[in-house]
Amino acid sequence: MTGEEIAALLAACKGDAFEDLRDTAIIRLLLDTGLRRTELATLQLEDLDLDVHTAYVAGHGRVPRAAPFDRPTARALEGYMAAHALHRAAHLPHMWLGRRGRLTDRGVDLAVRHRGRLAGSPALHAQRLRHTYVQQYLADGGSGRDLMRLVGWKSRQLLVRYPTRPLAERPRAEWLRLGDRL
Repeated sequence: MTGEEIAALLAACKGDAFEDLRDTAIIRLLLDTGLRRTELATLQLEDLDLDVHTAYVAGHGRVPRAAPFDRPTARALEGYMAAHALHRAAHLPHMWLGRRGRLTDRGVDLAVRHRGRLAGSPALHAQRLRHTYVQQYLADGGSGRDLMRLVGWKSRQLLVRYPTRPLAERPRAEWLRLGDRL
């Protein structure tokens, strides 16, 4: 996703309603950690440590890992947690709540798709946020080995998909703005 698309997506979550706070936290956490939709959906309250900005997840094969996130994501999570405490299902251990209780991985996907439609990205889905995280991490110079640990990959084959994509997808206007390199 481009920076403009991400900004539009976050703007589509603006508001103080429970769903606005929840969806902001979901989208920020997906973009900031590269969690799989199922990993995010199965988070419980005890899996988040807001003091050290880390979510603890068990990915494929139930292999545990830490997923660090930044301060803006922590603030979004804090805002959602305050609303969560007032929800009629707050007694449940689950992090994400919907109208009828726990939000499933399908519910997470529906929330992301809904916000995508509001932001003008009707084809948006949770996996695209994970891809955005991976591409941004590599574009920022992150190592493939560290990325594999952060996103829970066991095979280096998955890295082959990403290294050249951010450059190939850079819009022509940005290339022109950057000027000659020779």
